[in-house]
Amino acid sequence: MKVILEPTARHIHLCQKDAELLFGKGFKFEILRPLSQPGQFATTTKVKIKSGGRILEVRVLGPYREFTQMEVAPSDLYYLQTTAPQKISAQNDGGKIEIIGPKGRIIRQALILHQRHIHLTKEDLEKLKQKLGANLHNTDVVRLKIKGKRGGILDNVVLRVSEKANFRAHIDIDEANALGVKFKTEAEIIL
Repeated sequence: MKVILEPTARHIHLCQKDAELLFGKGFKFEILRPLSQPGQFATTTKVKIKSGGRILEVRVLGPYREFTQMEVAPSDLYYLQTTAPQKISAQNDGGKIEIIGPKGRIIRQALILHQRHIHLTKEDLEKLKQKLGANLHNTDVVRLKIKGKRGGILDNVVLRVSEKANFRAHIDIDEANALGVKFKTEAEIIL
């Protein structure tokens, strides 16, 4: 079964409390553009993150989340001279970073290394089970086979099942560059 790959650049999700600490009371996001997943969007807002004496500018994605989380690729960790656990988005307790906004600074255990994953609905999961002949569940792991001159196989791709999802695979920007992934590149899901 094939899925469209979407490279994911560094980004941050903020909880409302932290957004107000960084941007002021009553702060509201301005939408730059919608993202492929229902209800998700890129904002016009950016923050700076600081670690190891280095600073990166990062786009904020909305809507507000339950807690603040910063997702990066391995090259970002190298630049920041730090480490972070590899986790799926929405798993708390990452590496320590300082987040800087126009109205304030905060320090959070929010830095994670992006975990490659596939967004899918229960219906998509049923189709995938039939296609692969496997009993798969939410958070199970599959592989992605990418064809092309720089193609390859990505292991440890987590299935993320939700009520509303567009069937897409998210990989980090380093992986996309290494494999020659372009806009709307497809990958084969394998066991």
